[in-house]
Amino acid sequence: MNRFLQFKKTKKILIIFSLFTFLNACGRNAQNSSINPILSPPPNNTSILLPPSTLESCVSNDPNHQCIGLKIVSFQDSSRVSILQKADAQELVRGMNAIWKTCDVAFQLESFLSIDPTEKNLNYSPNWKTESGQVRAAFEEKDTFLIVSVGPWTNSTIAVTQMPGNGPHGVLVEKDYARNPLTVGHELGHYQGLLHLRDNTNLMSPYIGPNTAHLSQAQCSLARSTNFSNWPQMLRHP
Repeated sequence: MNRFLQFKKTKKILIIFSLFTFLNACGRNAQNSSINPILSPPPNNTSILLPPSTLESCVSNDPNHQCIGLKIVSFQDSSRVSILQKADAQELVRGMNAIWKTCDVAFQLESFLSIDPTEKNLNYSPNWKTESGQVRAAFEEKDTFLIVSVGPWTNSTIAVTQMPGNGPHGVLVEKDYARNPLTVGHELGHYQGLLHLRDNTNLMSPYIGPNTAHLSQAQCSLARSTNFSNWPQMLRHP
């Protein structure tokens, strides 16, 4: 099951709904994230597997701490301009770790791929309802959470995540929100089994605003339990 937020532009309120296909997605934030222009495109299909010595590691000797490996993929547009640079991805992870610290859950960036999606027969702005599975299948790995930054969507959806269960799994987030740790951190909440919560201070609120960063102890317990039961291969140990 996909989970998403949606913003209804005409009334400037967020709505959440279930489609008859049981697809859900995450919609537009009322406050757009600022996007810094990329002045020079990276080499085509730049794949960076980060060596352990360069990782900002979240591994800990604390047995209660959970450290999860991440793979971030950034699509390039027709001019070979990448949505994210490696430094952007690292900063995103830092922001998400600040949010998820309350659950003693953290993430570490282990691979970063900047790619022309057409070389994998993918669209720069894939349809989230019909093409998300194809994108996930192209990049999913069995031992990392997957985040894919894609081109803009014309509707109100800004991100979509496959819930634990039948795969392929992964987060798709459109370019305007790809640097936003609240938006992407919310999507990783879905990855860890959390559903939307109608609380405008909570990370899993259908409305992602500047103060929606809270996670309850019940949510932390569910996320940690999901990681142990569904994603043991994603967890990093000393």
